[in-house]
Amino acid sequence: MILGMLTLRAESDASQTLAALFKRIGSPPVDRDSALDQIQTFGSRLAIMAIPDMPYSRPRISIIPFSDGQLIVLADVYIGERGSQPEKTDTLSPELPLSWSLPGRWIAISVPHDTNKPIQWASDPIGAQWLYFAETSDGVVFSDSFRIVAKAADRGQNIDPEALCRALVLGYNLEQETIIPSVKLAPGGCVYEWGTGDFHSVRSHQLEYGDALAGATDAEKVAQVEAAFHEAALSWKKVLPTRTALSLSAGLDSRTALAYLRRVGVEMSFHTFGQPGSTEVIGAQAVAQHISCNTRLFEIPTASWGDWAMNIQRLGGVGPVQQSGWAQRWRAMLANEADAVVIGYLGDALTGKHLSSRQLDRSDWINYWTHWSLSWEWQEWPGLRKKWRKGLFNNLAANFRQATNTLEVAFPHQKAFHLDLYCRQRRWVASQPNDIGAVLLPVCFFYHPAIWKIWANLPLHDLERQALYRRANHQLFPELFHRPVSPAEDMFQRALWKLARFLKRADVGLPPSERPRVIDRWQALEVTRQRIIDQLEHSREPLEQVVDVDFVLERMDTFGLQRPSEAECAMIMRVVNASHLISATI
Repeated sequence: MILGMLTLRAESDASQTLAALFKRIGSPPVDRDSALDQIQTFGSRLAIMAIPDMPYSRPRISIIPFSDGQLIVLADVYIGERGSQPEKTDTLSPELPLSWSLPGRWIAISVPHDTNKPIQWASDPIGAQWLYFAETSDGVVFSDSFRIVAKAADRGQNIDPEALCRALVLGYNLEQETIIPSVKLAPGGCVYEWGTGDFHSVRSHQLEYGDALAGATDAEKVAQVEAAFHEAALSWKKVLPTRTALSLSAGLDSRTALAYLRRVGVEMSFHTFGQPGSTEVIGAQAVAQHISCNTRLFEIPTASWGDWAMNIQRLGGVGPVQQSGWAQRWRAMLANEADAVVIGYLGDALTGKHLSSRQLDRSDWINYWTHWSLSWEWQEWPGLRKKWRKGLFNNLAANFRQATNTLEVAFPHQKAFHLDLYCRQRRWVASQPNDIGAVLLPVCFFYHPAIWKIWANLPLHDLERQALYRRANHQLFPELFHRPVSPAEDMFQRALWKLARFLKRADVGLPPSERPRVIDRWQALEVTRQRIIDQLEHSREPLEQVVDVDFVLERMDTFGLQRPSEAECAMIMRVVNASHLISATI
């Protein structure tokens, strides 16, 4: 965990202020004196410390001297030690010489020797590296742990009910907001300046959406895709440690990373999580068999309340229900066997998976994205107060329009593409690399400039049903990827599979149930039911502004009589996650 302090008053000493803050807010179970010895100071204005969350936590700070000062980089890629400093010299500003082409997630802070010049802070183009911050009476405190910043912020703060509602129904907050008004998340692709008594944004640099590939032939596009993925694989190979694992699923993205990294000679172990017999696990095992390897199965354990609370309070999001109650044990298992883990973060969004629904009106891509994003059960669920259910769609659409009102696009669909990257992927899906990043190097294979420059320049027909992605993978790696099929063929195949499953059950007398789910959310709720009830009572007052707590408690009481739907389990888990975040501020 990273904790830092920037003092905005000339007479303050950042190191002393940070030490006092650390003692006041409490910390993970580590030796306090030892942790205080790890404080690194940069002049009198900035101090940073790396606090181990657990014994196998990894250091995450690289310091690069340059002519006018020092560059502090918090990144997945070890900038100084592994020789991965960007080759290009284009700068964020004259004082911050870091290329936007650096792959993966990062935060860079430049501290000039001249104390009259402002300190600058820049983030990776999407902002997938999370860093929370809050302005306090002492200056600006920042951390990759939401809990730490929430505790450091001024007491007596209230929950923002609108932000809480958005977090519940979407799974994430928008732009910088969190459920606490005084705590913000560093935006993606922005440069901030910290001067004496002043903290403001001075520049933004987000992904550019063009049409450079609109006139290319299919063969030329496949060649461009191959070249981009190959460049990314070579780039990641330079920074991968000897012990590298790949989180292998049944999906396309982990297989794509597997294919390209193996092509350039990267050796990896394979790990899959889920319930034995689930479709996801069976598919991952089949992929491993194709290349004559095995994947180690991490069977989802019984949910731990302490693990759940710590995970959500550190991440600061309501949406991460997949990791609830077992994430720490998954990370610990990986950390015992690897120093880096390759994940498919951003793969589905970049390649167009979420732009394929023809059931939705695509004449207005903001409305499309709002329809696609909103779980409609929320509009009918009594657990969300009627005040917030009313006009829910229009309110969300207005927020999405505001987020794109200055966006320049070449194709209309790129508005939804942008909202996927900068909203859902940045604020929700990025919980996975931010969670893994506490103990391992998370290799976000798709988060590479060569890759995003391809997919941000494609017309819609190449993105629908991930058409170009599937076509390129099949042509280049037919042993791992089946031939893409048309929508009609796909529907026919699904019907045949359903019929075959039905007949198989009839023949062998199997019960009429589907394969087990990858993660059983109901079980996580059931085994922690009493702890959930106690915590909802404890956080009732702020939750009541948005959630009918009594209704949720009634549903918890009936778990033994009537198992809720998968959708309602996810909704209740988001309410529990919100209560975890609130409890970090009470």
